[in-house]
Amino acid sequence: MSVMLELAPGVLVPRQETELLGQSALAILRDRAPGPMVIDMCCGSGNLALAIAAEVPSARVWGVDVTDSTFALARSNAERLALQARFTIR
Repeated sequence: MSVMLELAPGVLVPRQETELLGQSALAILRDRAPGPMVIDMCCGSGNLALAIAAEVPSARVWGVDVTDSTFALARSNAERLALQARFTIR
């Protein structure tokens, strides 16, 4: 999709199917009223959540994951992409 991400051991690498899911989500979200709320469960590196935040500026995007390493990686990717204002990780 439109974002370049850092990856790390223990985090799944985005695949072609991931991009298909992201493109499908974007097609739905672009037709919604401004300010959709998006929650990416098990966000890993933040790939889907950050791509949505980059493509739909009015969206409020949350990424959720359970390990410290994925949390840190998603936060780092958001900061590197300057999307931390539109992306919250829990």
